[in-house]
Amino acid sequence: MARDEFIVGVSRDCVKDHARKNGWQSWGRTSWRKQDGTIVHYLHFPEQAVAVDRGDNVHAVGISLEMKIALERRGGIIIWHE
Repeated sequence: MARDEFIVGVSRDCVKDHARKNGWQSWGRTSWRKQDGTIVHYLHFPEQAVAVDRGDNVHAVGISLEMKIALERRGGIIIWHE
């Protein structure tokens, strides 16, 4: 079973647009389901980075310095997107 992933962005609308362009299905209010069944959770505040475990994938569609630092401290693997 695939591990959950995370996504961060400059706004929820930006993240929703990225998810739509990649064919991810809405999964609740702030999560999406990828084609392979992986659930991707939206993180808005740096304090939410505590949900990220070492080695977890984090998709970044724009990111604040505070969030970047918080994710790096948790050991998340940041995957940059434009």
